[in-house]
Amino acid sequence: MIDDSTVNSQIVDAVSSIVTLTTGQAPAQALGMLDAVMLETLGMAMHNAVNRQQGAGMINAAAITAACAKMISAPFPVPPPPPPA
Repeated sequence: MIDDSTVNSQIVDAVSSIVTLTTGQAPAQALGMLDAVMLETLGMAMHNAVNRQQGAGMINAAAITAACAKMISAPFPVPPPPPPA
């Protein structure tokens, strides 16, 4: 056990001040970290939404292109030849 006479009172005061300071700042740091994580999560969600919308647009364009290609490749009906006179 440490004798009280061997510890300088300034050191005890400095250590207690540091403990009080870090204890007082802990909630603010925790909320700051929570805000940073929430912003990162929201940014990733928006990024995923934009990517999903772009993918849906590409699928839509591909479907329309395929439908147009089928319409263009369909043969036109040939009228029957006129009967011989």
